[in-house]
Amino acid sequence: MAIYKRGKVWYARLYWRDKTQKRHSKAKGGFKTKSEASAWYAETKAKLVKGYDVKSNPVLVDYYWHFYKTFKEPKLRPSTKKTYHTALMPLKKYWHQTKLKDITHDDWQQFMNWMGQRYAKSSVKMFRKKYHAAIYNAIDDGIINRDFTQRITITGTTKRTRLDKVRMLSVDDIERLIKLAKSRRRITQKADATNLKGNISDYVILTMILTGMRIGECLALKWHNLHYDTSTIDIHHEYESDSHHLGPTKTPSSYRTITVNSQLLDILKELKVNHTDYVFGVSQRKLPPARNSVDHELIRMMKMLNIPTDAFSNHMLRHAHVALLLHWGASIYEIRDRMGHSNITTTLNTYGYLISESKHENTKLITDNFSKFI
Repeated sequence: MAIYKRGKVWYARLYWRDKTQKRHSKAKGGFKTKSEASAWYAETKAKLVKGYDVKSNPVLVDYYWHFYKTFKEPKLRPSTKKTYHTALMPLKKYWHQTKLKDITHDDWQQFMNWMGQRYAKSSVKMFRKKYHAAIYNAIDDGIINRDFTQRITITGTTKRTRLDKVRMLSVDDIERLIKLAKSRRRITQKADATNLKGNISDYVILTMILTGMRIGECLALKWHNLHYDTSTIDIHHEYESDSHHLGPTKTPSSYRTITVNSQLLDILKELKVNHTDYVFGVSQRKLPPARNSVDHELIRMMKMLNIPTDAFSNHMLRHAHVALLLHWGASIYEIRDRMGHSNITTTLNTYGYLISESKHENTKLITDNFSKFI
């Protein structure tokens, strides 16, 4: 044990050897008394015995990114990777070069409060989950021996989020969009070649509305996924527009088979003239269209129908599908299975606002029917 006095303050230095017998040391000074220096030495040695890495103290931002690149990035879909990049921005902005061991429970709550003033509560929860995974890993690595993320209060801004700005499609809007998509698709004969006239995105949009598939799930469809004898579609992959490859579905529960009407399958059969493995493959490239192309075509169609397009994207067509299911009286459990959710909570959290709207309609229906008996 090396405890010594320099001037008016005390210092302590701990020596040890790692598994390869390499010698290390860690020192700290500025103690007012010898007993304070001895206490630090004893505490640090106890941590070392328990496997705590007393020497390493990485910057929080750097450690989070190292954790992501090492443990997460290799197995994630491109769209999920983007969420880790997004979560990195507030971490950099708030913590800068703060070291992991220097953060206290109070510091972390202050950070959560700062996040709550700038992001919706759902976003704060999403960011928090990613940060905490890295911090738990730091505990397992022995870098820190306390979890300063426990017993944290999560808040969120009351400012309108992107979803709040979207004017969701009414049943009438959805019906008009379906009608327009059907009318725009045409197969015509020109000279000796059979060509698809118009934009193949019309077929994608129509399919998404009538099935509730995610855009990647829809673009991934190949002809062997369509079963005309049972009127079902297998949803087993997602198509990545950047790499032009098929990947796994978002979650294991997203791997599913859904029932569809035979009319939709008959419409999709028209695309066989493109002679591609993909249902929505474009004849020239033999690959599905880019996601942005579908978005642009959807916005163009909505403008044609005078439907507000602010903050709207193709993903909202999943919400449109659920609106139709509720309108037709489907149960929340049927919706859960059809949308590929692992539990009912996800369905309720995502589509709760539609369920509330449907409840108002059902309440009126109930009261109107009961009034017939009085």
